Amino acid sequence: MPNRFCQEQGCGPDTASAPCRRCGILEGIDLPALASAGLVTHRKFAKRQILFHEHEPCRGPFFLCSGSVKLYLKLADERRQIVRLVVGGELFGLAHVLAETPNAYTAETLEPCEMMMFEPERFTALALQNPSLCGRLLRYLAAELGRAREVQKELSFKTGRQRVARILLRLGKDYGRESARGVRIEIPVSRSDLADLAAMAPETLIRILSEFKERKLLYTTGKSISIIDSPALRDMTE
Repeated sequence: MPNRFCQEQGCGPDTASAPCRRCGILEGIDLPALASAGLVTHRKFAKRQILFHEHEPCRGPFFLCSGSVKLYLKLADERRQIVRLVVGGELFGLAHVLAETPNAYTAETLEPCEMMMFEPERFTALALQNPSLCGRLLRYLAAELGRAREVQKELSFKTGRQRVARILLRLGKDYGRESARGVRIEIPVSRSDLADLAAMAPETLIRILSEFKERKLLYTTGKSISIIDSPALRDMTE
């Protein structure tokens, strides 16, 4: 669906030079002009739809206008390890495009999504011709590397309860909203997704969540999770 952009992000077809308001990395790029040239397209995806698979030739990068996506690795025992959650206003698939390497992970939508997809080779050429954009891309990749190292440290040196507590705190900080029951996690992650984030079996994850609920650290109803006692969870991670 070329020439149609997410109005929420300020990327409408009538804008002459449309910066995506929640992702400064694309500021100053004339998105409608790129769409007219066939270098970027806008598409909708259904819930739980695979965008690309691990080890496939890279596509993108992708700018997520709305919705949420999980990026995961498939482990040797067929379990999955979620390496990142992406929400509206964020970019993903950038490192593979710039490094010209196959995808290092699989991307799957968590809910209905809309996103912009860039043509890889032309995006790289655009970055090389634009020093300001190139600098923003480098800072973005450095931040991504820092987050990946933090996740690796959690998985390597934390107990199961510490990992779950840390993941809940991070989800509450990044995707939480204050409610009468505490900080309600807004991103639609299932119990299976949480288990994949914590690198543990779903049964273990559910047992830990039940323990946290009994200790009045969490409030859960259906798939919804609200954090009641963030300081107690934070103390647990230390």
